[in-house]
Amino acid sequence: FRDGHGAEWIAAAWLMLKGYRILGFRLKAPGAEIDILAKKASVLAVVEVKQRRTIEAAESALSPDQRERLRLAGERLLRQS
Repeated sequence: FRDGHGAEWIAAAWLMLKGYRILGFRLKAPGAEIDILAKKASVLAVVEVKQRRTIEAAESALSPDQRERLRLAGERLLRQS
């Protein structure tokens, strides 16, 4: 649990260094929880943080169904704002 939150803060710092503005952490949306919501210009980034040894392991930890749920949750949040 603690490692996961630490990874989220590291991811948020990296996003900020890349010019993103952090809009929220651990946001509840119907069907999904968004770890980090960030925005840069016209890009809304819905970020799922996975702390793994390799990028390949992190990518495989997120199923296509989970990706779709996160995408839909981001769209819902965007429509609400």
